[in-house]
This record gives sequence, structure tokens and C-alpha cells, in this order.
Amino acid sequence: MSQRRIYNNVQAAKALNCSEMMIRKYRKRCDWPFGRRRWPTEGVSVEQLRTWKLKAIGPSSKTENAKLEVERRARLKLLRERAKLLQLERMIREGQLIPLAEVEADAVRRIYAAKSALADVGPRLACELVGLQPPEIERKITEAISEALRPLSEPADRQ
Repeated sequence: MSQRRIYNNVQAAKALNCSEMMIRKYRKRCDWPFGRRRWPTEGVSVEQLRTWKLKAIGPSSKTENAKLEVERRARLKLLRERAKLLQLERMIREGQLIPLAEVEADAVRRIYAAKSALADVGPRLACELVGLQPPEIERKITEAISEALRPLSEPADRQ
């Protein structure tokens, strides 16, 4: 692999991803090692130029800004996550959150209570409905079903 050589300011600017004006400023520096007035006739390798820039000037401001932006975003994300965690901890301390196991146990208890009440409707109403008119039968069945389903709709503390 042949190394690309640089013979003028335009090529140097492209290699370092900066303007020609910056290359002119670099060439006026006392630590510029590649000739003040003219570029060396054999040219300068891109690697030599980049190495000098990193040693003398440091990383480009674009690279630094990108790194700082990544760090800033990471810090901001961390702060947001900490704020969410603090809010959850505050809600737990204030008793606004209920443990999942309690909620599930209460739901299961209500469902089984309603199931057993519905299963009891038929045998309980069988003897009461004999001899009644259809509208009255319908009303009694509706009342019995509503009564059986009431445990599902009542708050947990009322049961």
C-alpha cells in the first residue's frame, strides 16, 4: 500500500479536514517541521502530518465537541433515570404504590368469589322460580346475577 503524499496547502487541508487558512497558520508556527516557505519536494506523508497535528495541536475541535456531546447526552440520560428512580422511591414511601402480589391475590380472590356465587345462582333460584310469570323470572335471575357479580366491582377495602 503506497502512502499518499502531500505537496501543497490544498492537499494538507483535505488530509486534516480543515481550511487552507488553518494550514497557513500551522505553517507559521515555530514547531512546524515540514519547511516554512515551500513544501518539501519529496512531499509529506498524510500520517506524518496527522501525527504532527495530534502532538502539536491535539485532537480537532470537531472530535472534542463530538466526545463532549456524547458525554453530555449520557450524563443527561443518567440524570433522567435517577429522577425517575427518586420519584418511584418517593411514591413507595408515601404508600402510593401497592405490591403486585397483593393486587394479584385480590383479583384472584374476587374472581373465585364471583365464580362460586354464579355457580350457586341456579340451585338457589330453582325452587323460587317455579310457578312465576316470565317477566318476574327474568327480574329474579337478573338480580341474582348482579348480586353474584358485585364482588368484582366493589373496591378491595369494602369486602
